[in-house]
Amino acid sequence: MKLITLNSHSLIEEHYEEKFSRFIKGILAEQPDLLALQEVNQDMTEAEVPLSELKETGFHPVPSSPVPIRRGNHGLRCAEELARLGFPLHWTWVSAKTGYDRFDEGLALFSPFPIRYPDAFYLTNSQSYQNWRTRKALLAAFETPWGLQYVCNLHMGRWEDEEEPFALQWQRLSSRLASLTEQRIWLMGDFNAPAHRRGQSLDMILEQGWLDTCRLAGHPEDDPRDYTVEDGIDGWEDRSLGGGMRIDYIFTNHPVSVSSSRVIFHPERYGTVSDHRAVEAEVLLSPFLK
Repeated sequence: MKLITLNSHSLIEEHYEEKFSRFIKGILAEQPDLLALQEVNQDMTEAEVPLSELKETGFHPVPSSPVPIRRGNHGLRCAEELARLGFPLHWTWVSAKTGYDRFDEGLALFSPFPIRYPDAFYLTNSQSYQNWRTRKALLAAFETPWGLQYVCNLHMGRWEDEEEPFALQWQRLSSRLASLTEQRIWLMGDFNAPAHRRGQSLDMILEQGWLDTCRLAGHPEDDPRDYTVEDGIDGWEDRSLGGGMRIDYIFTNHPVSVSSSRVIFHPERYGTVSDHRAVEAEVLLSPFLK
C-alpha cells in the first residue's frame, strides 16, 4: 500500500498552474492508495458548487462542515483532473480557518477506495474562523483490499506556541482516537515538529506508541534526504534551519513493514509544487480476507 502526504500550499503558490500540472503528473505516476493534502484552499469569493455536481467527482461531505466547496477549490480541481486522466478518486474536504485573509484553508483526503465515516474536529481551544492558530483534524476510514484503514489528516501547531501549544492539540487528538485503537490508524500531515529537536513534539508522539514510517524504513536520524522543508518557509521565517528539516510525517499505531520512505515533489523528483516536499511511504500489508 502506498501513502503520500503533502502540505500543498495550493492557491498561495506562485506559478500555481505550472505547479498544479506538475503535481497531477506526479500523482498519476505514483498512484497512491491514500493521499492526504494540507492547506487545500479556495477563494472565498467564488461561487458555491452544488453537492450533486460534487458527488459526480467522488466527493463525500463531512457532516459537520459548515463551509461549502467553491469553484476553484484545489481539492476539487485535483479530483476532476485526476479523473479526467484515468485515476478517479473518492475524496473529502473540510475547511479549518481563513488563510491569508482571502482563502478558506482546509484539509483533503483522497483514495481510489470508498470512504466511510468522514469527520472533522477541533484540535485547538480556538474555534474562531479568523484565527490563524485554529486547527482541525480530518478523519475518515477507507475500505481497502488490506482492510479498513483509518486516516487522520493533520496540520498542527508548533511546540512552543504559548496560546495553542502542540501538547494540548496532541492531547485532544489522542482522546478523539482512543476508541479506535484496535483499528489501523494512519496519521498523515504537517506536524510542525522538527525531527532533530529532542524532548518536543516528535518525542511525545513516539513515546505514546506511534510508529514513524521513515524510521521503520531504516533511515538514519536527521538524514537531509528526508527533509521536507528548507529555510524561509511560511511560519518559520524567524528560524535558521541550517538547510532544512523534517516536519511532515506518516505515523501508524500498529507495527508494519515499510519497504520504502522518501520525499517527492522536489527538483530531483517531479519538481517543486509547494514550499513543502511530500512524504511517500510504501508499506507491506496482507490482503484482508472476509
